[in-house]
Amino acid sequence: MLTDAAYGVIPILPLPPAQGSHLYLLIQHQKGHWAFPKGHKDEGESDLAAAQRELREETGLTDYQLLTLPGQPGPLTLQEAYTFIDPEGNAVAKTVTYYVALLPPQFPPPELQVQPEEVAAYRWCSYPEALEQISFEESRQLLRRCQAHLEQLWKLEKT
Repeated sequence: MLTDAAYGVIPILPLPPAQGSHLYLLIQHQKGHWAFPKGHKDEGESDLAAAQRELREETGLTDYQLLTLPGQPGPLTLQEAYTFIDPEGNAVAKTVTYYVALLPPQFPPPELQVQPEEVAAYRWCSYPEALEQISFEESRQLLRRCQAHLEQLWKLEKT
């Protein structure tokens, strides 16, 4: 079986208290599915550098902080893994490693300059909206894990 690896970012926009909790940024890839920004590494590029470059290229976002968890070294990463059939009929085992990025709080959400060759549309979504909008179950599971980390982190911050 062939293998493939990609790297991405889960962008999260904290909202002012009167507007709710936070929004997730989803993009509609040109192939039609809704997910988080991601892509492949360039030669010699680190995983993190690839994820950050893909976010910048696809959305124009550069002002954010990577989420870290107390007691954990480095930024939080979440992975999704799945198998798909490529155009030649080969089964491909793909792993995507995501970093979680917190943008500066603002409302309304920022307008983005997307990369038209890669991105057909984008949408800022609440957690329930994102669960509904995301195209594939593996990505919905990823979102659930991310949301659980956020809820745990914010619970710790309130104590």
